[in-house]
Amino acid sequence: DADGNYVLTQNLTLPSVGEGGGAITWTSSNEDIISSDGIVHRHSGYAKSDEVTLSAKIVNGEFEVSKNFSFFVKRKDNNHGEG
Repeated sequence: DADGNYVLTQNLTLPSVGEGGGAITWTSSNEDIISSDGIVHRHSGYAKSDEVTLSAKIVNGEFEVSKNFSFFVKRKDNNHGEG
């Protein structure tokens, strides 16, 4: 969306190596919603979505950088049969 957040309903493919060959490790602010390997767990409930931040740490030799990505995982809508 316009705020730089992403709305998810499916799993993510998270790279483990960057374009320059650096190793990328991922951490999740909520493993129950998005695991650090990109598996998305959609829950049911009254809220429309759950917010999760994935953090990427890239290390290439002595160079190290971190970047955060915000996601909203859309909840299942049991009233409309969405699964």
